[in-house]
Amino acid sequence: MKKTIALCITLLSVNSFADLFWLNSAPILDETGSPVGASQTDPTVGFFAQLIFAGANNVVDAFDPNYAGNGVSSDDVVVDTMFAGENFFAATAGFFPIQSTASVIGAAGNGIYYVRVFNAPNISFASGPSAPIVGSYYWESATHSYTHNPTTPDQWDFAPSGGQTTIAIVPEPSVIAIMGLGLFGLASARRRLQA
Repeated sequence: MKKTIALCITLLSVNSFADLFWLNSAPILDETGSPVGASQTDPTVGFFAQLIFAGANNVVDAFDPNYAGNGVSSDDVVVDTMFAGENFFAATAGFFPIQSTASVIGAAGNGIYYVRVFNAPNISFASGPSAPIVGSYYWESATHSYTHNPTTPDQWDFAPSGGQTTIAIVPEPSVIAIMGLGLFGLASARRRLQA
């Protein structure tokens, strides 16, 4: 009887703090259309995801690779991160495990949340929400409206069947430099032809 009571109390306490579970039922794909890499042990392999609070204005702000080092801008806030395969019995490519974010969700509060995924190795998110963006590719989910319920967890599938909502390639600085040189060359050639 005591064990049953202890188990019930444990389940209730876990449930009361299990504010938001986020996971994807469909694989997240990389730039080539393949499921993103996952690894539990290799720090040079893998992708990581940011759970982002859209802020008081409930608006998803533009991705900015330089802003605050973690890519969010305006009043958006990264509240949690995880990498593909983290704490998962099988590091399956394309999938992120279920994770409760109760303590950090409580700090951000009710409102609009979304997820961004980066082609960065597992080690890069070691500093949690302030992990710097080191990947050039990102995937952005649709938004989710979260309302705290102390007894019933909110379960959000951020990549349901039917697929991904946004895929964007963020050019590397070297690519931008090459493009700039090309445009400069075209402009120079045009001036010579006009002269």
